[in-house]
Amino acid sequence: MVKKFLGLRGNALNWAVSTVAGCDFLLFGYDQGVMGGILTLSVFLEQFPIINPDSVGGAESSRRSTYQGIAVASYNLGCFLGSVITIFISNPLGRKRMIMLGTSIMVVGAALQASAFSIEHFIIGRIITGFGNGFNTSTVPTWQSEISRSHKRGKLVMVEGALITCGIMISYFLDLGLSFAPGSVAWRFPLAFQIVFCIFILIFIPFLPESPRWLILKGREDEALEVLAALNDKDVNDHALHNEFAEIKDTVVEMSKGTFASLFDYKGRDRNLHRTILAYTNQVFQQISGINLITYYAAVIYSKLGMSPFMSRLLAAL
Repeated sequence: MVKKFLGLRGNALNWAVSTVAGCDFLLFGYDQGVMGGILTLSVFLEQFPIINPDSVGGAESSRRSTYQGIAVASYNLGCFLGSVITIFISNPLGRKRMIMLGTSIMVVGAALQASAFSIEHFIIGRIITGFGNGFNTSTVPTWQSEISRSHKRGKLVMVEGALITCGIMISYFLDLGLSFAPGSVAWRFPLAFQIVFCIFILIFIPFLPESPRWLILKGREDEALEVLAALNDKDVNDHALHNEFAEIKDTVVEMSKGTFASLFDYKGRDRNLHRTILAYTNQVFQQISGINLITYYAAVIYSKLGMSPFMSRLLAAL
């Protein structure tokens, strides 16, 4: 019989949680970048000529560019929908089940993309993959922050951002390497490779602890205390551990009094509307900077500048 939390306690258990959370952000970055190198593959464009604007001219080229944009951006549409739905189902389901659900959906989406023979099939796969990713990227940071110690949360956020970039790099280099492969495997394998990250997450997350905050919210206080004891490598009767438990419980009780509408309250002393606008604006301007545009189309841009397909993919990866 498998030991609870794989027999891990203290720092080892915290590292295990961080590893699985980090794998999810590698997956997020990989998904962001994998289309970049594929868009310049002739074998991919031959399979989906409707998104190849370079083979025609005039109005038809413009129309195909639009279809290419739809095929690429459909993933982001799925991410948006998944993130919004997470607001309403994350607390009822719990952090771990949300991550397992999102990852399972991503497996289906990746399989659909890798097996596509029509553009409609491909776009549906992109939307489904994004939908699952929306669940994950909205839940994993919450799960990790609710498990980790407060003085480590800032560091973990920085690591997550670095892992997203690392995932983008992996996708571009895999695209570059597979570009020499014969036939459709050159683009089908990179798309299917997303499943490798998903399998790792699905294998290990059932054995890792649930968020103690969520357990307290659901009235499962004995389980929450057991999780805290394992994370801190202390006995469940430890006095300091019970103090930490009481602090978390007080916070959870206070937060449970709020509603979604309270985020937009501008009359109270907490100035929630001010904080909400700051958070939203920060995220909006991050995207307006065009980072996703460059991530998706770097190889295409370099190709338009007259560089060879190999050089454009190499520069995008670097």
